[in-house]
Amino acid sequence: MSINPTALESARKSGDAALERRDGTGRANSEACLFDPGRLPDDAFITSKELAVWGHVALVTVERWRTSEKGPPATVFEGCVRYKVGNVRRYFAEREQRRAAMLLSGTSKKP
Repeated sequence: MSINPTALESARKSGDAALERRDGTGRANSEACLFDPGRLPDDAFITSKELAVWGHVALVTVERWRTSEKGPPATVFEGCVRYKVGNVRRYFAEREQRRAAMLLSGTSKKP
């Protein structure tokens, strides 16, 4: 996989301010909503913390997704775990489709 260092740096910079405002509990506080993944290109990379803010989940959930290979695919770049924005968008869209299908079928088990 080819990694665009400029996109990686852009992703880091765009999320840094929001991530400094995390309350330390693994959940984003209201100021963390400043992180706007909508303005990042699909080939940009984000950190696990940025993914947690974006997905409104605890950091431990993101780590569990990665270790169980149930979440978006992760890339290790210079020893740091990163997620490609386009893959994250696809993962969230697919997760929403699965949830909608479960609601329609009456299944209560989470995806």
